[in-house]
Amino acid sequence: MRRLLIVAYYFPPLGGMGAIRPLKLAKYLSRKNFEVFVLAPEKGTSEITDESIIIPPELNVVRSSALTDRIRLFLARAGRTTTAGSMNSQRFEPSGNEQPRAGSSVAEEVGDADGRTVLESANRTALQKPRGLLSQFARDFLVNWILIPDGKAGWIPSALSCAEKLIEKERIDLIFSTSSPFTDHVIGYLLKRRLGKPWIADLRDLWAQDEYMGRPAMRRAIDRKLEKGVLRLADAITVVSSEHHDKFIDVYPAFRGKTWIVPNAFDPEDLEVPCCEKTKFFSLTHTGTVYGEDKNFEDLFIVLRDLLREGKIDRERVKLSFFGLPNRFILRLISELNLGEVVEYRGLVNRKDALKTQRESRMLLLSAKGGEDPALRGAVRAKLYEYLFSGTPVLAMCNPGSAPARIILKAGAGEVVKPGDREGLRAAIQRRYDEFLTKGELVHGVREGALEEFHFSKSGDKLVEVIETLI
Repeated sequence: MRRLLIVAYYFPPLGGMGAIRPLKLAKYLSRKNFEVFVLAPEKGTSEITDESIIIPPELNVVRSSALTDRIRLFLARAGRTTTAGSMNSQRFEPSGNEQPRAGSSVAEEVGDADGRTVLESANRTALQKPRGLLSQFARDFLVNWILIPDGKAGWIPSALSCAEKLIEKERIDLIFSTSSPFTDHVIGYLLKRRLGKPWIADLRDLWAQDEYMGRPAMRRAIDRKLEKGVLRLADAITVVSSEHHDKFIDVYPAFRGKTWIVPNAFDPEDLEVPCCEKTKFFSLTHTGTVYGEDKNFEDLFIVLRDLLREGKIDRERVKLSFFGLPNRFILRLISELNLGEVVEYRGLVNRKDALKTQRESRMLLLSAKGGEDPALRGAVRAKLYEYLFSGTPVLAMCNPGSAPARIILKAGAGEVVKPGDREGLRAAIQRRYDEFLTKGELVHGVREGALEEFHFSKSGDKLVEVIETLI
C-alpha cells in the first residue's frame, strides 16, 4: 500500500470551504489503495471551527503547534481580521446605525477569555472599524513585509520538524501540499529539498496571480519570485480549472508538462442528512463569506428595492438571507435601501446546517468578479458544487465566459447574469418569482448525469492519475 502525506493548514475541525478539498481528496484516496497521513495544525483559539465535519477514521491525522494564534490576535487588534468563532447559528438584524444586533445562538456556545461567546467574538470582530493609522500601519507592515508568504508562516518550523519525523517513521512515498495558505507549499518545498520525496503542489487558488489579494506592487513581485522558486521544485502542480491552467502556463510555460487539472467537487455522501421541505415563500440564499464591497450585491439590492416599490414583488412573500460572517458593506446597503424587512444576516452556521439551508431555499445566490483575466474567470468557489447538488436553482452574478458560468449552464443548474446588468438581473428575479407564484415551485432543470463529473471520487481518480506518474 502506497503512503501519502497531505500538508493542509485548513483541515477539520478548522471550518470553511478550504478544509473540504483536502478532507475529501484524503477520504477518496484512502479508498484507492493509499494509506493517507494528514499534517495539520493543532486546534487554536483564533480560528473558526466546525465540529460538524466528520473526519473518516481511516485517515491518520497528525497535528503540530503553530504560532498563528498570536499573529491572528495581533491582526484582530489592529481592527481588520476575525479572531475566534465556532460555526454555530447566529441571527443578525441590521438597525438604522448599520450595526447588527446579535440574537441568541441556537447551538452550543463556548465562552472566550472575555466572557463572550467565541461566535459573538468572531461576528463582532468582523464589523469593528480600524483602530487608527498607527495600528493599521503596523498591521499592513506585518502582513505585507514580515508574514511571507502569508499569515500562517508561523506554522512552518513545527510543521517541518513534525513532517520530517513522520516521513521517516511511516516511510511516506509522496507529499501533497494544498493552498491556500501558501505556507503549505513552502513546507512542501523544504521537505522536497531535504528528503527528495516526490511532491505535488495543489493550488485551490492562484498564488501571485490572485487579483483578490490586493497587495502592493513590490510585495506582488516578491510573491512572483517566491512562487516561481518554490513551484520550480514541485514534481507536479494541480489547479482547479482549465482557465487557471491556461493562466498559470501563460506565466510559467516551463511548467506546462507538469501542471494538471484536478477540479473541485462535491461529496454526495454529505447529502445523507434528513431531507427537508422548501420554504413557503420565495427565498434567495447566499451561504459563505462576502468579500469586501461586492458590487454584484449592490445591484441585486437596488433591483429588489425597485421591484418592491413597483409592487412587482410582495414583500410578505420574499426573503433574502445571508449565512456567514457579517459584512459591513452589505449591512450598510440593507439600511440605506430600507430592506431590513426582506434581507437578513443570519451569521455563521456549520456546514451541515448550510447544506440543509441550501436545500430548503428557492434560489441560491453566487457572486464572482467580472473581467476577462483568466485568474478571475477561472476561480470556482467550492460552494458552487454544494449548490449544484442541493436541488435548488442557482442565480449566478458572474462573467458569462467564466468557469462558474460554464459549469452552471452546462449542467442546466440555473441562470447567469453578467455583473452590472441590472436589467438582466431584474428579469431573472421577476421571471423566477412569477414562476414561484403560478407553480408553487421553481423548475430545476439539471440534466440527467450532468453532475457525475463533479463527484469528489472523480477528482480522486484524477489525482491518482497524477500520482502514478511520480511513484
